[in-house]
Amino acid sequence: MNWWARPLLYPASGGPSSVRENVAIGDVLADIYLPAAADAPIVFLIHGGPIPPGAQMKNIALFRDYGRLLAGEGFVAVTFNHRYHVANDFAQSIADVNAVIEHVRGGSDNVALWAFSGGGPLLATGFDKPYVRALVGYYAMLDGAPVERAAEIRVPMLIARAGRDMAEVNEPLRRFLDAALDHVELELLNHPHGEHAFDLLNDDARTRQIIGRTIAFLHEQTR
Repeated sequence: MNWWARPLLYPASGGPSSVRENVAIGDVLADIYLPAAADAPIVFLIHGGPIPPGAQMKNIALFRDYGRLLAGEGFVAVTFNHRYHVANDFAQSIADVNAVIEHVRGGSDNVALWAFSGGGPLLATGFDKPYVRALVGYYAMLDGAPVERAAEIRVPMLIARAGRDMAEVNEPLRRFLDAALDHVELELLNHPHGEHAFDLLNDDARTRQIIGRTIAFLHEQTR
């Protein structure tokens, strides 16, 4: 089975939820997972890449499962496609991320950003935003803007690291930690035997501990 077809290795929450699919925002599409409660915190899930033009990352099992999980936990969860097609060229993706956030959040000042893999640099879009309450990176490539702008981070951050990840992910992470630790309230969750996309590939207690702690962290920062 291809990794993108694998289900999330964490049980879905039993809370009631619904989803608005294929919401057009500019040139991209978003799915918005809604909890039963109104005025819920909003979590934007930012996929990695580069990806081929036309790829619908919001439709893979990872993001559908996280969307349902978060909505069941009482969050609005937003999954969407951004146009990251060329390595290290984030200009269009930054515009897409900002457009989706502004469209969905309305006047909410209770927002979290959660980036995966090659989408890690896009967390920097939230470093200076007053409405962002928390930042999360999963096996995220925190190179470039996150290192250069680490001193701008004003909110708590959680990072989940995989010990068996690629050097091109874990080496920049070391540089980011060096730049951030003196400035940022930061929680590092290490999966020493985990692979890239451990939440799909490593069916073990540590994977479930990390995901569970991440959900708790989001509740703590957005309540």
